[in-house]
Amino acid sequence: MDPATWLDNHLSLNHPGLTDHLFAWRHPKGIRLLTKTEVTKYMQEIVAQYDLPNIKGHSLHIGGTLHYLLLGTPFEVVKMMGRWSGESFTHYLQKHTVILAPYLHNRPDWIDKLTHLALPPVC
Repeated sequence: MDPATWLDNHLSLNHPGLTDHLFAWRHPKGIRLLTKTEVTKYMQEIVAQYDLPNIKGHSLHIGGTLHYLLLGTPFEVVKMMGRWSGESFTHYLQKHTVILAPYLHNRPDWIDKLTHLALPPVC
């Protein structure tokens, strides 16, 4: 489903007002902001209902990062989108090169970029 369809669905279900936040949702006690706590709670309900592996917020952060990297999004853009601070982004890449390796074997241009960003400089 494309994002516009999801947005239309959200707007038709929740009817946010002109002064409400875009992703506010209708609660029995009134309109509420969509928070990380609410999203996590809803995800846990889905995980339990369908007997899926437990997913935490950090897993989503890592999964989103991997998703955009594999789409070819530039490293610096992914770093900014994920709000990776300082060198934490490169530490993440260093720890997950084994995971990335099967996806990179046919992409030498990505391997060069990954190597440049993830490996410490040689003195």
